[in-house]
Amino acid sequence: MEHALKSPTCNGTTNPIAQTSYLIGGVCILASVLTLRVFPGVSLAPLAFIFGWTQIASPCGKALVGALTSSAQSKRRMWVSAAAAYTLAGLLGSAAVGLIFGELSAVTSVLLHRRHALAGFALFSITFTLREMGAISFPLPQRKRPSVGAWRSFGLLSSAAMWGFHIGLGFATFINYGGPYVLIAAISVQVMSGHGLVAGILLMSLYWLGRALSVWIAPFVNSSSSINSTLCALKHIDAARDVQRWLHVSALATASAVSLYMFSVM
Repeated sequence: MEHALKSPTCNGTTNPIAQTSYLIGGVCILASVLTLRVFPGVSLAPLAFIFGWTQIASPCGKALVGALTSSAQSKRRMWVSAAAAYTLAGLLGSAAVGLIFGELSAVTSVLLHRRHALAGFALFSITFTLREMGAISFPLPQRKRPSVGAWRSFGLLSSAAMWGFHIGLGFATFINYGGPYVLIAAISVQVMSGHGLVAGILLMSLYWLGRALSVWIAPFVNSSSSINSTLCALKHIDAARDVQRWLHVSALATASAVSLYMFSVM
């Protein structure tokens, strides 16, 4: 059993998690660039999806892939129901967080001139970009605890919903990279001028959808044995860790460019 956990036999020579990351990165960064001149604030929305997706290798991300993917091996309908409950409950939690910070952005708009707020946001984004590149180092403020494993006792569907809501809050568990903090900063300075609530709900919801995507694609990571499908998914996630990191860096760099552009046209 120990050997199987270390070396599951997986079909194919390519890493589907890495390939998915390249696809998401290309589409989302292109969408961000194309919307920059027309809707500068909205151009951060595709980046929010990247920030969520690249949390896949966090302890909670891997744990949920394992917990929900294993159900797909026995009953596909059970897995779909659990993955949907996880996604929808997490969407509710993330939208609630976005709503709260969207409301608080009204205070920021009173205390800070918009140009000063955008300058602060640009500096904040650049700082986190440098951190993820390894140029500077500081710990991320986070609650280094997984979601509650004891919720399994409530059954797969209920526990999936509770895990989704808990992780969907964004900052209740492990965070691998600093993108979520950049999103909160963007919401707080009303990056979509006059639409703080819309920005909050949109950015945090897209962040969650990116994070939840892993539980939908993991069951389709094939292996030579259906028993090892979950192990193959986890193996591919670990192998794609550098890809995830540099995709996150690219999204942060794009967010920094967006913030500098918005500052320059003020």
